Amino acid sequence: MMTRRRAGDQRLGRFASALAVPGVSSYGEWRAFTWDNKGRVQHGVELVPAHAPWRELFAAFDVAGKDLAAEPVAVEDEAAAIVACCLRYGTYFHVMTGGEYFPDFARDDALSRISDDEMKRTNIEFSSALTQWWGERAADPNKISRRTRAALDLLPITWDADSTIVQLRAESLCEVLRRATKDGSLASSPPASLRQAANFSVVRAYRNGPIEDLHAGTWSAGTEIPGFVRLYAGEVRQICSNATTVLGSIMLARGDPKVAQVFDKAAALAAPADWSLTEETATVRFHGLPEAGPLHDRLRILASRSPALFSAPSVL
Repeated sequence: MMTRRRAGDQRLGRFASALAVPGVSSYGEWRAFTWDNKGRVQHGVELVPAHAPWRELFAAFDVAGKDLAAEPVAVEDEAAAIVACCLRYGTYFHVMTGGEYFPDFARDDALSRISDDEMKRTNIEFSSALTQWWGERAADPNKISRRTRAALDLLPITWDADSTIVQLRAESLCEVLRRATKDGSLASSPPASLRQAANFSVVRAYRNGPIEDLHAGTWSAGTEIPGFVRLYAGEVRQICSNATTVLGSIMLARGDPKVAQVFDKAAALAAPADWSLTEETATVRFHGLPEAGPLHDRLRILASRSPALFSAPSVL
């Protein structure tokens, strides 16, 4: 196990650079803070976003796609574009793919790699982005078709979804909803708001998927200091492929006029009650380690390697 002193060392080992994302200027501003850890002053930093990164991403691809074809795209292609824009590159998820490698993560599967703050921010950003995407899709489907094509052309998308599996999952979901219609179990339930439907969908496509294996586990120093890679390439593909498949099947079910209203009622009941219906992003805090001291120098080194993620005007 890496010692606390070594984990807080300013030297950086093998480093994975996260690529700059077209249109996204920042995932937030790094700010220092101190706190009382059982009578000792401990130094931490927090990443404070000015806005959800997906907003800049949407705007950039709407400009890039303005002359592209407006014909509808296959649902699995749109789902892949949604996962790319609303999760992989348009949320805090991207921050967790860059930085210094933390050897204990590779050696010990029992360690938690992702903190509660990090899960919360990603969940909120993914859900708020999906809400916006679906709302714009209903109002202007041509715009969304163009945005989808731009995202597929310009973002590194290393995953896909099997259209047959997407269709089979959608049929299974529709059958469940049809049975609920027949037995009347949802007759008196109010329909979900668009954000509730998005929360419901994010839980099933992402939150309860492979990401949970990386979030669950025992405490590790790797989540207390900023700049450690939490998500490796193979895991990113697995998480995003699963999310694309599940989300594509949900989109097909939502689009079926025979079950759409039942879906909304089921989503209202099954959406997590404690998830926000208004927030678009959140601050992530790293509490540091007792022997690490101020983290300014570490952030300077990280910023020199991956400025898209670690530049910090108020700290550097």
